[in-house]
Amino acid sequence: MADVVRFRTPMGDEITIKLIDHGNRGVLFEPISANARGVHHHAFEANGDWNILIRDQNNQNIAAFVLNKRTGQWTQRPLTSAEKRNR
Repeated sequence: MADVVRFRTPMGDEITIKLIDHGNRGVLFEPISANARGVHHHAFEANGDWNILIRDQNNQNIAAFVLNKRTGQWTQRPLTSAEKRNR
């Protein structure tokens, strides 16, 4: 399952990426917009669903998405307090 998602960085840039679920092999992060190449990510599994944190060039988390494995849909979620802290 793949979804195209868009989000805004704190600087106001809109980033467009494709999130692709590869099951047990993880999540693929495919940049679509040219400015997405400088953005990094961290994927992890929690409560049976994939979570992906989008990080800016300073390694700061700026957005979070969750893949609901039952429905196959990605949704954006708020960052937790721990995820918002400086790294």
